[in-house]
Amino acid sequence: MNDVEFVNNIIIEVLKNNLDHYKDNLSNLDNKQDELPEGEWKNGVSLYNKLDVKDKDKFISFLKLSITDTVSNLLGIIDGVSYLKGQEENFQFLYKGKKLNGNLQDIFLEQMENKN
Repeated sequence: MNDVEFVNNIIIEVLKNNLDHYKDNLSNLDNKQDELPEGEWKNGVSLYNKLDVKDKDKFISFLKLSITDTVSNLLGIIDGVSYLKGQEENFQFLYKGKKLNGNLQDIFLEQMENKN
């Protein structure tokens, strides 16, 4: 796996699949409110189902933005563009002995721009 393949897999597994998971659950759990534990999911489903169709689309778009920003920030840390408190050295992100990091955030942002 090279850096582009890694990023494409991240887009599918983290962004697309998680967003689909949220969409499905937010849409399908309204009639199961009593079964949901107190907390974020119950509050999120309750809020989502008070929205009209247009606002539901906006809500999902915001979730996508949040996931996209989170992935971008994490890739920036792995690439050495951003640093964690107390971090003294850059990370080495290897797959089968080959370095993958260095351009992951740029590849991700380019892929996301191409998808929009």
